[in-house]
Amino acid sequence: MEMNKSFFVLWNGSDEGLDPSVREEMIEETAAGLTYPDFWSFGQGYGDPLVGDRLFMLRTGANRGVVAAGELISDGIFPGEHWGDSGREAKYVDVSWDVMLADEDRLPVEEVQSALTDFKFPVLNSGRLIKEPSASVLAELWARHIEDLGRATDNPWLGGRRSAPGQPSSRRIPLEENRIKEYYVESFSSYRARRAESEMMHRFAATLVKRNSDVSSYQMKVDDGARSLLADIFDHTDNVLYEAKASSSREAVRMALGQLLDYRRHIDSKPAVSMLLPDKPVDDLLALLTEHGVGCMYEDSGRFVQELAPVHQQ
Repeated sequence: MEMNKSFFVLWNGSDEGLDPSVREEMIEETAAGLTYPDFWSFGQGYGDPLVGDRLFMLRTGANRGVVAAGELISDGIFPGEHWGDSGREAKYVDVSWDVMLADEDRLPVEEVQSALTDFKFPVLNSGRLIKEPSASVLAELWARHIEDLGRATDNPWLGGRRSAPGQPSSRRIPLEENRIKEYYVESFSSYRARRAESEMMHRFAATLVKRNSDVSSYQMKVDDGARSLLADIFDHTDNVLYEAKASSSREAVRMALGQLLDYRRHIDSKPAVSMLLPDKPVDDLLALLTEHGVGCMYEDSGRFVQELAPVHQQ
């Protein structure tokens, strides 16, 4: 099995390259254990970037060092308008950042250079492949750095890390209204879908609130120490967990089914689980949901219709 690759991507520290308010949002979100979907320039687009490959953002200029890390969420590159020059084209990758640090918390470039003895510095272009053994050395160095920051700040959620003994493994969080983003590059179909999904989710949450339900999103830690899981809507009043999808296709329904069955295992109250879909799925998929005790709510002409009632677990 081929290992995931690692790449350095560059940020020159300018506001044009990364808006300060966006960076603050990224710091805040990832400090809460959440991931931040984004896209980033990738130089000439070499290196065959694939889903699951790791990116390490190296800040150049002042305050040099690694300030962020994440993984690719789609294969390959795509063209878009250059981030600093509207008359040029640049290559981009889709990335989900799991950590963005403030400058004072960065992994200094001197430490990186000292540890990566087999890697030739400087990094001149975004999208530079980090070959082994340097990739493994950097991953370990970064993990230790995040671990140290987590202890120093008493934050078990930083970078999606495992909670220490006695610390909370799940928590309610506000609905993800601050994580709905606009994207303007035509190839960002996944982001447009995510925006539609989030808008539908908030319309449904509003109907629950009008019924006096206590509603939130819900974040869970799991035992393998991987990034935290985030469920879309938890109706605490009726003890029902909802997963929203922007499509009622077989692929979307199967994905939501797996997510809901996984989420349910990690919540002590054993909630009923239900999908929230933009329209009614086909009968065969409804039969699949019935078989697993999963409910189905869909939107029809501005109102939400319950097609299948979720089954509460004993």
